[in-house]
Amino acid sequence: MDQQLKWFVSSLREELRDYPESNELLTDSEGKPRKETKDRFLLNATNIIYNDAVERPPKRMPIPINQMINFLWFRRGVLSYILESVAFENIRNQMPISDGGVSIDENLKGNTFYSIAQKLKNDYELGLSDQKIKYNYDTFGWGGTSQNPENRWWHY
Repeated sequence: MDQQLKWFVSSLREELRDYPESNELLTDSEGKPRKETKDRFLLNATNIIYNDAVERPPKRMPIPINQMINFLWFRRGVLSYILESVAFENIRNQMPISDGGVSIDENLKGNTFYSIAQKLKNDYELGLSDQKIKYNYDTFGWGGTSQNPENRWWHY
């Protein structure tokens, strides 16, 4: 992992408040407090959101990951992905089963995590949309994908 990605993973950990000294209930094999989220998972989430941002239609946007990590909307997309994962885990692990079916505990935190994740995901989607439009204007001189000058909107 290069230095910029290490910085990004570390900054994600700070935003999530994932410090070993704060996780007294989580211990490693030696009984010392540990981080809740592994760097591997944070890097994987970063790569998933990066691939989504670059490959999403209408046009591939080849911005290097070392530049992409500087966009606030990109960070919010990664955080949204992480919080959705935490929400799913929380719901799965705290869903009590009763004789009549499945019931949800009113103290469940999964819904709260999920609603925060949705807000962050909306911010990510809006930011990505704006970035795609900017990319089209910068690359093609207008908001489309045609290289033919007759199809461009020169008055824009």
